[in-house]
Amino acid sequence: MVKEFTALDVGENHEPASKVARNRNGTASPTIRDRVRELRRVRAGDLRPNPKNWRRHPEAQAAALKGLLSEIGYADALIVRELPDGSYMIIDGHLRAETTPDMMVPVLVVDVTEEEADKLLLALDPLAGMAESDSERLADLIRTVQTDNAAVEELFRRTAGNRIWELVRRQELEQADVLPDLADELRQKWQTKVDQLWRIGLHRLIWSYCQMSWIGRSRSGGFPRLIVS
Repeated sequence: MVKEFTALDVGENHEPASKVARNRNGTASPTIRDRVRELRRVRAGDLRPNPKNWRRHPEAQAAALKGLLSEIGYADALIVRELPDGSYMIIDGHLRAETTPDMMVPVLVVDVTEEEADKLLLALDPLAGMAESDSERLADLIRTVQTDNAAVEELFRRTAGNRIWELVRRQELEQADVLPDLADELRQKWQTKVDQLWRIGLHRLIWSYCQMSWIGRSRSGGFPRLIVS
């Protein structure tokens, strides 16, 4: 099942591939072609997986994707190319298609050859992985994001790295201790409820009406140094 959108619907502005781009000084510059032909809605189960797909998706990744789809939904499109028989083969988005096979999902149909599709299949994820991180901005972003899904939280923790993750969490706990008037705000942010048992690093945290206490001991055998009542 396919729902088609026209170029006008998605705000596309295709330029002829032969058109030469000009810099501000009027000199010619290499032309970058727009290879996105259209945006469509296609049943995910009708998309053909790429037999050359080299990526394997572990359970942790699949769980994090399900969590994000549950909390946010689809906010990105799969990338496909149309085959001679009219079917669509996936270039990017195999896990999403596997996760929601009965859903009409957004797909970008790109006008590329099989050889070009292979190049995209090989390059998209590694290209994104080449990006470096700004630790200060990453820490600021972690502070603004909250989730109720354990798999998504683990994804964020892996993205931040243990050092930044523990630093942000420690700062939030210290702020809560110094500024008790923020308790309601932090309770809402952390989604705490009565009788919840939280695991923080090597410790566990239990929340009740009258107190918030560290319980248990670390794996190294040390006892908790702080009890907040």
